[in-house]
Amino acid sequence: MTTYQLTGYRRCDDRVGVRNKVLILPTCSCASTTAEQIARQVDGCVAVVNQNGCSQTNLDAQNTIDVLVGFAANPNVFATVLVGVGCEVCNVGKIEPLIRERTNKPLAVTVLQEDGGTV
Repeated sequence: MTTYQLTGYRRCDDRVGVRNKVLILPTCSCASTTAEQIARQVDGCVAVVNQNGCSQTNLDAQNTIDVLVGFAANPNVFATVLVGVGCEVCNVGKIEPLIRERTNKPLAVTVLQEDGGTV
């Protein structure tokens, strides 16, 4: 019988990831391009495209928020940078505390309308 040793990254919740990425997580479709630009410029980062976040019903918005929080809690993610625009339904104010409740991984937040835009 052959045994294999898995090399991974143990997280503070004792879960193990096989990747060690910083997730650039847009709160809405308008922030997705900025998130992708950040991820391209920084080694070790990955961005997801979010086509939701604006003009959603409460139930639909909650589903989007649940998915985004799940991405941040994934054991392959070391840390998350949450990128919001500032006017979306699924905003940083709703998502940030839920990520912090679910995981104590590093989390940084930027809101483009408050922080000077994409530059």
